Amino acid sequence: MHGRHAPDHHAAAESVRECLVTNMTQIADVRSFFEQFRSRIEAGPRLAHMRRFFTDAEKLLRAGDGRTEFKLLDLTGVGTDEVRHSAILAWLLNPHSRHGCRELFLHAFFGEAGLPVSDLNTERCLVRTEFVGSESVVDIVIAKTKCFLVFIENKTVSAEGERQVDREYRDMQRLGDSLQIPFDKRFAIFLTPTGRPPVSGDPRRWRRVSYQKLAESFSRLLPKIQDPKMCYFLDDLVQHYNRWS
Repeated sequence: MHGRHAPDHHAAAESVRECLVTNMTQIADVRSFFEQFRSRIEAGPRLAHMRRFFTDAEKLLRAGDGRTEFKLLDLTGVGTDEVRHSAILAWLLNPHSRHGCRELFLHAFFGEAGLPVSDLNTERCLVRTEFVGSESVVDIVIAKTKCFLVFIENKTVSAEGERQVDREYRDMQRLGDSLQIPFDKRFAIFLTPTGRPPVSGDPRRWRRVSYQKLAESFSRLLPKIQDPKMCYFLDDLVQHYNRWS
C-alpha cells in the first residue's frame, strides 16, 4: 500500500454522473430540435392556408373599397339546398314560430300564390316539412282540419322525379279526404326561382310561385317588423332569393 492511493469512488461516481447529465442534456437538445423541426413541417400547410385566407380577404376588402357585406345565409352554407330552404320557409310560414310575426308571412305567401286569404281560417293551422305520403314526400304541408290544405313543392335547382307532382297531388287528395277538407280548399303550389311550371305531371293542377316574387312580397313586410334581428334576417333572405332570379 506504500506509495499508492486508494481509489476515490466518490469522485469517480461524480464524474460518471456529470457525464450522464451532459449526454442526457445533449439528447434532450437533439430531441427538442427534431420536435421543433417536425412542428414546422406540420405547420407548413396550415400556414399556407392562413396566408391564402388573408390574401383572399384583402382582395375582397379592396374590391369593396374597405366595406364588407355580412351575409348570414352564405356564412351558414345554405346555398340552394332545398331541405334547408324549405325549413326556413316553413318556419316563417308557421304562425306559431318564435319570429313574433304571427300570420304575416303566411298571408303574404298565400297572397302571392293567389289563394283566397280572407276565406281561409289560418288561426292554429299546422305547418310541417318533409311530409311522407303514400306515394311521395312533400316539402311543406300547411293544414287545418275541415278548413284548408296546402302542399308546397320547393324546387331550387334539383330536377323533378318521375311523375313527382302527379304523385304529390294524389297524396294531397288523400290527406284532404282524411282531414275532411272541402275540395275547393285544397291547393298545390310549385315554388321555383323563376316560377316555371312543373314538368313531371299536369301543370294545371299547380299554382306557381317564384322566389323573385316571394322576395318582393317579403321585402314589403320589412317596415312592419319591429325586431332588428328579424329585419336583418329577412333582408338577408330577400337578397338571397333575388340572386336566383
